[in-house]
Amino acid sequence: MAETARGHGLVRTGAARGIQGGLGTGQAARWATVYARVPDVAQALARAAELGGSREYGPEPAPGHREAGAFRDPGGNVFGVYHHTAH
Repeated sequence: MAETARGHGLVRTGAARGIQGGLGTGQAARWATVYARVPDVAQALARAAELGGSREYGPEPAPGHREAGAFRDPGGNVFGVYHHTAH
């Protein structure tokens, strides 16, 4: 598990395809943020806000030539989005 700048661990399955994601750290909290690949992080975050969500962070650089961000839905759940950027 690799550590990221935001204090999260990045889970890598070792497969070229499939789900990979971040795991939050903390002693009392138990949660995971699910990330979806999108063509444009800023556009996805803006659309989430249009639909009643709120931006948590991003877009900002992430490990592995990625750009990432996250939003909170109206129910309070956090979801992440990412996009692979050019090398």
